[in-house]
Amino acid sequence: MDPKIQEITILIATLRNQRKTDLSEAQTWMLAHAIDDEQAALIPQIAIVGYHILDQLSTAKELNGTELAARIGVSRSGTTRAAKHLVNLHLVTSQRHPNNQKSIYYQLTTTGLQLAKLHQAMHQNLYRDLQVKIAKEYQPTELAIIARFLKEIVDHQ
Repeated sequence: MDPKIQEITILIATLRNQRKTDLSEAQTWMLAHAIDDEQAALIPQIAIVGYHILDQLSTAKELNGTELAARIGVSRSGTTRAAKHLVNLHLVTSQRHPNNQKSIYYQLTTTGLQLAKLHQAMHQNLYRDLQVKIAKEYQPTELAIIARFLKEIVDHQ
């Protein structure tokens, strides 16, 4: 799938979720597909940034806060806050390396990996139709403009 289409769907989800006080469509889907009560209890406690951190850590052995921030397009401080929350929920572990005491490195726990996989399945199911429609309706140059526009809206709210 075109990276711009993926970016647009994430931005749309972010816009939708910023306006809601109840569970998002994504969280509702994940609750319906949770493997147990423990996992279901965690789902509403994680913000979208947290889920994207879980996703990134699921594809890497470990990442530090700077690497995570760059990968998910969120400030280092926002990434650090979300990562600390995930550590508190026992979804992520943090550690310093002996040769680099400055950076904190994050890794998924088994439960964190399960939630990352559930989140990825949700994206595949919920966003597939929207992504296909966007791909058919818009040219790559239009997608770039739409993505830039939505990113500006998200960043300035």
